[in-house]
Amino acid sequence: YLLKTAIHEVTNEGLDLKIIVFPNPAKEVLTVNVNTTGLKYVALITVVGQKIYESNESSNIFEINTASLSSGIYTLKIASTNGVVSKQIVIK
Repeated sequence: YLLKTAIHEVTNEGLDLKIIVFPNPAKEVLTVNVNTTGLKYVALITVVGQKIYESNESSNIFEINTASLSSGIYTLKIASTNGVVSKQIVIK
């Protein structure tokens, strides 16, 4: 039994926005750690543009339940007052 998982850290030049996403690929829960001020929202979007998760909370850690989602590639979008960052996420 081999468990493959990854922690992705995303930083953007010019934006005060640091994101850690794990595991990727996700099976049951996707954890998103956002280190920024002025967070507007965190969203998970399908390849056809359907928003299946959105949170406007001012939290730094989000746990997204992915157990009921179909396998595939999704876009994680994080917006703050400094800009928007998108990250490809794989759900198994």
